[in-house]
Order: sequence, then structure tokens, then C-alpha cells
Amino acid sequence: MATNPMQKKARNSFLMGMLLMLVIAGVAIVLLFVFFKKDQKKQEEQEVSQTYVYRLKTAVKSGEEIDSSKVTSVLVNTEAVPNNAIPSKTKTTKDGKDIWTDKSFGYDGYRSKIDLEAGTIICDNMLYEEELENSERIQEYNMLQLPVQLEPGEYVDIRFLLSNGQDYIVVSHKEVIDVTEGTIWLQLSEEEILLMSNAIVETYISPATNLYVTKYVEPGMQDAATVTYIPSNEVINLINQDANIVESAKSALVNRYNNGTAIRDYIHTEITKYSEDALDNIETNVIESREKAKEEREIYLNGID
Repeated sequence: MATNPMQKKARNSFLMGMLLMLVIAGVAIVLLFVFFKKDQKKQEEQEVSQTYVYRLKTAVKSGEEIDSSKVTSVLVNTEAVPNNAIPSKTKTTKDGKDIWTDKSFGYDGYRSKIDLEAGTIICDNMLYEEELENSERIQEYNMLQLPVQLEPGEYVDIRFLLSNGQDYIVVSHKEVIDVTEGTIWLQLSEEEILLMSNAIVETYISPATNLYVTKYVEPGMQDAATVTYIPSNEVINLINQDANIVESAKSALVNRYNNGTAIRDYIHTEITKYSEDALDNIETNVIESREKAKEEREIYLNGID
């Protein structure tokens, strides 16, 4: 049976159309596969180039403790953070705990070496650990000459000034827990409490002497000053017998004090050598200086209220 030319042409057109559709569909499938692989590769590259690190939620001062409430974990580009940035989350957890608060591996309780702004990525070299002695207590003092501008969280030394200008460090690198118009609260060890008690008594014996407070500029970066004040023999003996001071510390302390005999003798001589009239004059000037510092601090506190 002869095929109608029109039917043959229609059939050929149909077959060509089907073939063209199959080719287009094949090309589309290939292109989709290529795009899928590229997108998958891009996602893999992004995962490889990103990491979780810790970022500060709030600004902290030099020497301030950085606990878990002040940090958050964020995903960032690996190339945008220093090599010593502290990592976080799944790849750096231990026993399912976040490393910041895991006591056996974390950073909870560490302090900042420098002032840091909110949003800062935290790095190892920004932090230091401050160990707590069992004998440490919060002590309150209201007989010290305070700097006019002194705030809680700052670090200070307490110094003992003789009437001839000789100056000794009694306690060094202590955080100001709290401070009011004329009272300061500090966290001190047993040894430091005894040293302060000795220095306070000697200040009372000789009002021409002075116990005053000085501030650190960058406490996280600056090492604690060396204590140079030598207490009386009675206090040294008390330190040697005190059960709250560990044996290893006792030995080091007594050796230091024994080697400071000349300093102790000098302090004692200076406290007792002045005539009563001269002592009265020096005492008056010291008292006036203390009162002036107290007034200026009161003005400063009123100004920031």
C-alpha cells in the first residue's frame, strides 16, 4: 500500500521532533548534573574554609575575667581569623561539653591581658590564667590613700612610704573588688593579709608614714611588681607558723625576709628616729595630704553620679 507523501512528511517531522527533544533533555540533564556537582563542591569548599571560634559579646578591660557569659560561638571564614584563635563547637568539644566551660580543657576563669572591644575574636595570646590560693579572702581597708580616679576592676599595688621618701611595695597586682569614697576591698592571701596588718600598725605608730594605692596602666600585660616591704620579726615568725600558708611558700618567704634584715632595720630606724616636733610637722603634712586626696576623690565620685 503506497504511503501518502503528506503522511510520510508528517511522520518524519514527528520523529525529528522527538529526537530533538531527547537531545535537549539529555543536554539539560548533563547541565543539571554539572551545576549540581559545582554547587556541591562550592558547599564543601565553604565548609572547609569556615570554622567556629569565640567572639566577645561585650567589651572587657585588661585584667578582667572572661567567663562563658561574655563569649559566643560564631562561624567565620578561616582566612579571616588568626591561627591562634580559640576554636569552639563540635570539633573541639570534650565529652560533649563546650571547651570554654570544660574545666579540664577550657578557658573559663581566664583573664584578658589587654582591653578588648565587643566583637573581638578571642585568641590564646590575649588570655592568662590566675590561680586562686585556698587562703585568699576578701579584705576591707579604709585607712589607705586612694587615687582620685579608681574604679572596681582596676589593678593596684599598695605601697608603704617612709617620711624620708623611701618607698616599699607591700602588696602587688591586686584587683579592686569594690571601692567607695574611702574604702577599698581586695582579695588577699594569708601572707598578704599579715603584711598589710604589719604595715598598718607601723603607719599608726608613725603617722608621718603613709600607706597609699597606685594603679597599673595595663594590668594584663604588666607583671606583678616585686614585694619589697619587710615585716617585723614577730610577723615573720607568725608567717612561719601559720597553717594557712603552704610549706613551699613558707620556705621561700622566710628566706626572702631573712635576706631583708637590713631593710627591716632601716624601716625601724626611720620610723623611730625623728624628734617629736619634727614628727608632728611631718604628721600634719601627711594628714593634710590624705584629707586632700579624700576630698578630691569625693568630688570625682560626685561628678560621675
